[in-house]
Amino acid sequence: MFEGCFIAVVTPFDVDGNVDKKALFDLVEWQVSEGVDGIVCAGTTGEGTSLSELESCDVLEVTLDAVKGKVPVVMTTGTNCTRKSIWKTEKALKMGAQGALVIVPYYNHPTIRGCIEHYKAVSQVGLPIIVYHHPGRTGITLNSETLLEIAGFPNVKAIKDCSGNIKLVKEIGRHVPVLSGDDGCVFEQLMEGAAGTISVIGNILPKQWSEMIWKKDKNVFQKYEKLIDALMLEVNPQGIKYALNLMEKCEGTLRLPLVEVEEMTKNAIKGAMVDCSCLDEELV
Repeated sequence: MFEGCFIAVVTPFDVDGNVDKKALFDLVEWQVSEGVDGIVCAGTTGEGTSLSELESCDVLEVTLDAVKGKVPVVMTTGTNCTRKSIWKTEKALKMGAQGALVIVPYYNHPTIRGCIEHYKAVSQVGLPIIVYHHPGRTGITLNSETLLEIAGFPNVKAIKDCSGNIKLVKEIGRHVPVLSGDDGCVFEQLMEGAAGTISVIGNILPKQWSEMIWKKDKNVFQKYEKLIDALMLEVNPQGIKYALNLMEKCEGTLRLPLVEVEEMTKNAIKGAMVDCSCLDEELV
């Protein structure tokens, strides 16, 4: 169910900072037409923590409308509160999402047993779950034994890994699908058995990135390495929002505390996009 190229779609805002539903619909519809395998909304790239509950529901509703049942839609429902995560997951299930992305609880800094119990509770909702393992954002690193224990719960269907530990993919990938959450090391993870990706760069390269994932084409990956590096010069999604704005897919508006990228980063992104033919040099 969860394999191939999923896009961690941005949440477009208009110049006044409101959710731009039309831009979101058009962006998702375009990505699906380009051949992506799924959409993940309201996550890190989608500035989910800056959305109200009503806005999160709007984002999911628009995404489902744009997808038209052609690919799975995964809603980000994980928080640092188990009760809230359950409530959000139940809401996503009722609205028609095909999956939930649930991050390891952050800030509270629970024990490993606490993390396991968190997933056990959320898994009982009944919506297929992707465990979001991102030590850099949560401060918690789970080893392969713990992740496999969590993967044994009903409805836990995949693990999104952003740990940078390539060995981890090899250790758990035989037992549960692993999706790369890091465009920069996705090729290495694919070589170790990853089932696919939840991608940032796929926002602007849906067709090319989908083909790279399925074909495991190292040449395509290397073609866009410079662009990946440029997009990640500052915290995600500042870079990808700027790139989408250059392509006139949406405004570059972000919500504080995220801000527009610095001039040096802008130049690096524009240069990399021109070099790999993502942007016409005349528009720079």
